[in-house]
Amino acid sequence: MEFHKVIETRHSVRAFTGEAVPRFLLDELIEDARTAPSSKNCKSSGFMILEDPDLIAAVGQMRDGGSHFLCQAPAAIVVLGDSVKSDMWVENSSISATFIQLSA
Repeated sequence: MEFHKVIETRHSVRAFTGEAVPRFLLDELIEDARTAPSSKNCKSSGFMILEDPDLIAAVGQMRDGGSHFLCQAPAAIVVLGDSVKSDMWVENSSISATFIQLSA
């Protein structure tokens, strides 16, 4: 698919069927995120796949608003930034997260 089609067809998912996400698909999303550019190619982003419902719910409740839909997700990917590796860790992690969103 051409990139402009990826952008045009992107959508958010905030309701889930409860069906498990195959692990190989989650692994593919992380591999795609690892190709994301980073400041000075420092690769300061890390990734955690969550499949435990209690842990996913805990992450979904970390913010006051806007993330409670996550509590019902069958899986989640947490994008981590290493502030020791780069002072651009927020930007690097944001780019990695965007790669995951567009790949999904």
